[in-house]
Amino acid sequence: MKLRGWMGCNEVLTFARNIAMHPETWLDFPLADDEDSDDFDLSDAQEEHALAVERLAPRLAALRIEICPGYMSEGCFWKIYFVLLHSRLNKHDAELLLTPRVRLR
Repeated sequence: MKLRGWMGCNEVLTFARNIAMHPETWLDFPLADDEDSDDFDLSDAQEEHALAVERLAPRLAALRIEICPGYMSEGCFWKIYFVLLHSRLNKHDAELLLTPRVRLR
């Protein structure tokens, strides 16, 4: 998956670069007490997106390495990312990237 094929690709990259500068976005993210984000598995589309966005926004990759697994699992990190990204995507891209567990947020 290449980000440039997406509508709003520049907006997605700007978003990823901006939130990567704010680790508190992840550390303070409100997750329900009964929610087990540690077992969040990326779909194929999410995994492709994550690889592409980390390549194009290396600070996001650095942040993930910095806070995982010391503060949260990688599954939790990506769940938070996709929850936050959802409102910035057009309907088609949002449906492609969201799993039922992310839609519940």
